Amino acid sequence: MIRLSDPMETPKSNDSSFPKQIDRYELVERIGAGGMGTIFKGFDTKLKRQVAVKIISDRVKDPSVKATIRERFFNEARAAGGLSHPNLVQVYDFNEADGVAFIVMEYIEGETLDELIKSKGPLNVDELVRIGKELASALAFAHKKGIVHRDIKPSNVIIEASSGLAKILDFGIAKFVNEDEMKLTSTGMVLGSTHYLSPEHIVGKNLDGRRDIFCLGTLLYEAATGILPFRGQNSSTILYKIVHFDPQPPAELRQGLSPLVSNTIMKCLKKSIQERYQRCEELEKEFAETQIALRGDRRSSGSHQAPVATAKVYFVRDSQLLSALQAQKKITQNQAGQLRGKPVVDTLLRDESLSEDDLTKIIAECLSLPWIPRGRLRALRVHQEAFD
Repeated sequence: MIRLSDPMETPKSNDSSFPKQIDRYELVERIGAGGMGTIFKGFDTKLKRQVAVKIISDRVKDPSVKATIRERFFNEARAAGGLSHPNLVQVYDFNEADGVAFIVMEYIEGETLDELIKSKGPLNVDELVRIGKELASALAFAHKKGIVHRDIKPSNVIIEASSGLAKILDFGIAKFVNEDEMKLTSTGMVLGSTHYLSPEHIVGKNLDGRRDIFCLGTLLYEAATGILPFRGQNSSTILYKIVHFDPQPPAELRQGLSPLVSNTIMKCLKKSIQERYQRCEELEKEFAETQIALRGDRRSSGSHQAPVATAKVYFVRDSQLLSALQAQKKITQNQAGQLRGKPVVDTLLRDESLSEDDLTKIIAECLSLPWIPRGRLRALRVHQEAFD
């Protein structure tokens, strides 16, 4: 569920051109807008739940440009639709109705990381490390599925108000790394946001997961210091600096920032892809070790500062679990249909359709966790410390 605070949130007069309903989804109010599309708070009349509906903006009039954006829309849906991870915004559906392409996503109450940095400044160290770990985990999961995001930036990360979880959204320019590069424009433009491009993206080299690691480093640098690592008066200057200049280490800009955190960010920003973390799992592990080290530093220094809570709620939606069960041929499509709207775990256990061990294994895989403690399956609320 996406809820984006947007300075353009007040609907403009031409918003009336949008239908009140598209397919089975009611459009309640506009909650966000970008260069490619407009996001509405919506309601799924079939499943009776709130959703976010993203449709091609009516500001786009040129047919060829609109066709390009439509292709990017469906690229986003194909890329994100099969991903189920607590730190990735879930895509439920995508289609086209009455000539309008749309994507349906989960609806989240929260604010983007970009808004958080602008309103409150740099993140405290505990929050920075936690968010870094969560985003690395999400990207590791996507990369395992063969998908590179290619547009990691603070405005594409939303912090859920209820749980504090960081979630990556907008796979609009994501790429299946085992397929040929999609030709989305006739001008050969570089896709992505200028400040958050990687050196290899700028010079036109093949992109893999290490491109996302560089972008994540840029995001974390900004979250740690409040400023971008590569700045300039125009795009050409910014792009040149990304390719040729190393930024000042964050620890030199922010007094008291842990050297461990600063060094991790700088390794993400190495120009040579061979010198960066090679996989996001390595980065996730680095942040986990940093969390432990920071807790140890507090104990040894006798600090009485109350640490930021690191508890995290892990959960799997019934729809995600049903998809995973079908994919692993544990249930048939017909059985999945019969389970919709029911408490899936309780029903399967009651009917003895699957054992608790089988369900635990599948749910752990959905969450990219090594295991779930016995006895915690029904609640699906697992403390992060159990997995560090």
